[in-house]
Amino acid sequence: MSQMKEDIIAMKSKKFKVNSRRGTQPPRRTAIKKKPPILKFSVMMILTAASIAGAVYWGIEHNKTAKAEFIVKVVQERALNEAKAQDDEVSYRRWNNILKVYKPATKDVTLADKAIADLEKFISAKADPNRIVTAQHYITRLENLKRKHQASLVYKQKKLNNQIVEVINKLVKQAQSDINKKQYLEAFNIFAQYKGPLAEESKVGRQNHMDQLNSLAEKERQGIAAAKIVKEQEFLDSIAADIVHDKSIASLENADNTYITSINPGIIPLIKDYKNAASIVIDYFKANEGKVMSLTRGTKSFKTKIIKTERQQMQVIQIVHGKKFSTKIKYRNLFLGDKVRAIESVNPEAAALYGAVASLKKNDKRNFLLYSANTGPLASGLINTQ
Repeated sequence: MSQMKEDIIAMKSKKFKVNSRRGTQPPRRTAIKKKPPILKFSVMMILTAASIAGAVYWGIEHNKTAKAEFIVKVVQERALNEAKAQDDEVSYRRWNNILKVYKPATKDVTLADKAIADLEKFISAKADPNRIVTAQHYITRLENLKRKHQASLVYKQKKLNNQIVEVINKLVKQAQSDINKKQYLEAFNIFAQYKGPLAEESKVGRQNHMDQLNSLAEKERQGIAAAKIVKEQEFLDSIAADIVHDKSIASLENADNTYITSINPGIIPLIKDYKNAASIVIDYFKANEGKVMSLTRGTKSFKTKIIKTERQQMQVIQIVHGKKFSTKIKYRNLFLGDKVRAIESVNPEAAALYGAVASLKKNDKRNFLLYSANTGPLASGLINTQ
């Protein structure tokens, strides 16, 4: 519309026409044909319509751009809101899981360590800054609860320990009289059979006293056993001394056989066979009549056939350098080794005792010690006589 007005004004202002040859001259007066009114109106309407159409087109294009920008903005805001909502949902679930551990921990302190670990992990993740301060507060609260709980446990344990000590002291007083009498089993039973208050809690303390009583009883038994061993050894040594000094073995004659047997069941047979050594030797060779055995003569051994045994001697045939010689050998002249071998067939310890005494009489200390070592319960006494 404005463009059309400007065109009309320009047309009215053209009063002069410029001619390059004649210069500026006033326009010729010519007859001006006036346009019909209808034509002027049509032109104006066309121009007006064009202007309106341009304005409408510009507005439509502008609206399209604005609308597109608005849609983009809305989509972006919606995406941000959805992302924020998702983050909030994840954060909520994470926090809710922590609360599921934290709340029970406030009532059961044994769960506090796990709750504190979860809270510290939540803080280090820095996923929800708004709840970090709350998480730190929860950690402080749980640590305080742990300290209070520990202090309570220490107090309760100290009180329980005092009560246990009272129970143990009471039992010690009850057992003291038996301990003084060395009746350790009775004292032991006082601690072992206690069924009163704090019986289970005082079990360790009572066991310590029972162990001490067992130790005392064992020492007592060892002391008694040691004294018994000493006494018995003294008795055995007296027997050995009587034998070495060729006495009548008064220790055996004056002792009860039951007591001797309790010391060592082999003592009585040992002494009996030692005293009967001569008869054992005769019986040995008599049992071997008609047999050939090795007998020592001087420093050599010879094959000897036992022909006949008598009370003091035996008739034999000896083979010397391939020749047979008939001769008689008195038992008392037999080599000591042959006698010991004969006695060994009945009682080896008696044979060793016979050899030890015979060697001692000959002042043969070497063989005395060798034989003495095999005399069983009398070995120590025999060796100590020298």
